[in-house]
Amino acid sequence: MPRYLSLYKPAQPMSGRPSTEHMAQMGKYMDAQIKAGKLIATGALKKRDGDGFIVTLEDGTLGVDEKPGCDWMLAGGWAILQAEDRADVIKDSQAFMRLAGDGRCELIELFEPPG
Repeated sequence: MPRYLSLYKPAQPMSGRPSTEHMAQMGKYMDAQIKAGKLIATGALKKRDGDGFIVTLEDGTLGVDEKPGCDWMLAGGWAILQAEDRADVIKDSQAFMRLAGDGRCELIELFEPPG
């Protein structure tokens, strides 16, 4: 089954901690996805405007970009998802978005070497 990296970016930055009810709903959803073998790992991301950076190698010269302007650097959380196919991961991501709220998920299929 294909696996995907999902980067969630909320439409608005969080203004505080989520409600207890919201956390319970999200926990129930995540538990169900783990038991179904669809959610492999998940986590939150720190604000990368102060903590994020990109290490580069270009024409033999190493560099560090301390203030990258990449949109993915604005993501609020990540997950490794597993699904039967693209349609399945889209359906699962839409269910997550209904709980998480306005925003977007960028999904990138992970390369799995044959074996």
